Amino acid sequence: MTTRRQRYIDELINAFEAAGVPAAIERTVDGAFSREEGVVLVVHRGRERPTTSISGSAKRDCELRLGVVTRGDDPEGSADSVLAVAHPILMAFKSEGLFTVSETGTDEPKFADGKVCLITAHYVIQYKSGPGTLGT
Repeated sequence: MTTRRQRYIDELINAFEAAGVPAAIERTVDGAFSREEGVVLVVHRGRERPTTSISGSAKRDCELRLGVVTRGDDPEGSADSVLAVAHPILMAFKSEGLFTVSETGTDEPKFADGKVCLITAHYVIQYKSGPGTLGT
């Protein structure tokens, strides 16, 4: 069974690919660092917590992270080019059971070796899961 949050991530990746986000796309930071492409968008989740119970169902807040791994002379410019395309897609995202998407901030650039950089934007998706499950 696929959880709602995993389905949302899959749907977002499909939307990013369809929109032509100017980056390769990965699900893990390790996967992004191991790729040779100059710019990689990492779509993954962070912390999740149920906030309320509605008739056995739970309203959940799940952190969604868009990390951009860049290689080259202008890491912030490269990351901003990717986020400029991905951000409006995420903010307008609609799916079954999804209530809201909100932006919570962006981390400062983190450099691995002076050339490889990671910049992560944080969002919270709020959704409803079924009684006793992380799915419908």
